Amino acid sequence: MHSSPRPTPESNPDNGFTVTTSRLAGTDLQLPPLGISLASATDDALHHQRLFTLFDEGINCPVSAADAGFSNSNRQSSDLLQSRRGFRNNPDGAITLRRIGLDDIRHAAEGIHSAQIDYAGVLKAFRKLRISPQASQSTIILLDGCATLSRPDLNNELHFSIAMEGGLKALQELKRDGEIAAYGFVSDYAEFCQRALLAGHWDLFVLNHRYTLLEQWPLFGLLPECEKSDTAVIVGNPFNSGVLRGEPSWNFSTPPDFVTARIENIAHVCALHQTPMEAAALQFPLAHSMVPSILVRAPSVAAQQQIYSWLNHPIPTSLWDDLKLAAVMHEEAPVPEPRGFKAAG
Repeated sequence: MHSSPRPTPESNPDNGFTVTTSRLAGTDLQLPPLGISLASATDDALHHQRLFTLFDEGINCPVSAADAGFSNSNRQSSDLLQSRRGFRNNPDGAITLRRIGLDDIRHAAEGIHSAQIDYAGVLKAFRKLRISPQASQSTIILLDGCATLSRPDLNNELHFSIAMEGGLKALQELKRDGEIAAYGFVSDYAEFCQRALLAGHWDLFVLNHRYTLLEQWPLFGLLPECEKSDTAVIVGNPFNSGVLRGEPSWNFSTPPDFVTARIENIAHVCALHQTPMEAAALQFPLAHSMVPSILVRAPSVAAQQQIYSWLNHPIPTSLWDDLKLAAVMHEEAPVPEPRGFKAAG
């Protein structure tokens, strides 16, 4: 019988925050609504400052700390995350998302170009991460690099089929042996996630760019299939590489005219309701029962604080109604309740 993520309010008594979490099926993990990617941090001091600022806000977030590969900062951030205490929904520290892609596997194989996202390659790259037994209880490993907009050279049937066979088997064994809490697959394409479901069970997908204010096609393919399989979907980059926060980037390129026109319509409706378009973009995906979290890059402390502000901005129900009337949002798309994620007072 299907059991979709069930929201659970968790409070931090020190600052009054209420964080709605969702249990990840098949695990003991409670996923909070917001994840901050720390991939762009290059200076260790800034990296750690940002992490501590994140926790001082009182929100326990999943953090992608491995996007930059096997850097010293990357390993230190994982240790730092796991050393934090005081969160009711995860007392051992934040949930950490660690990615293993083709470049990581080739690095672990000492530059052998023929290395693949296969059984041996994934296990060898995983050992390079040096995840402690304590950290393993809140670490999610993600296969990455064979279905991405930013690396079209890696998008081919060979890489994908090998990852779905040997790579998936390695992740399943790591979870079975208690070395990780969960595993998933990262993609910029909903159809790749759907095909991944045919290969076997996945705890979660990180789907970048594809379920946003700008497009909702996963409503009619991926999300119903994930509901059947109890596979959560974390929406990565809900700003669609920047265009939904006023930047001239759509799928990492210049937006075509039809996208620009659609963005102008969305921005117009948001302005009528005195709502930042960015706030609507962050809150919209979380209304779907299979989307427990969004994952957002925040290159500075100020950027993190702005993300929190947008996520907690009150949005009237009439805004979503008007977006549907303007035909810029599908009429069947679920929409958020008229509240933010921060407790009042």
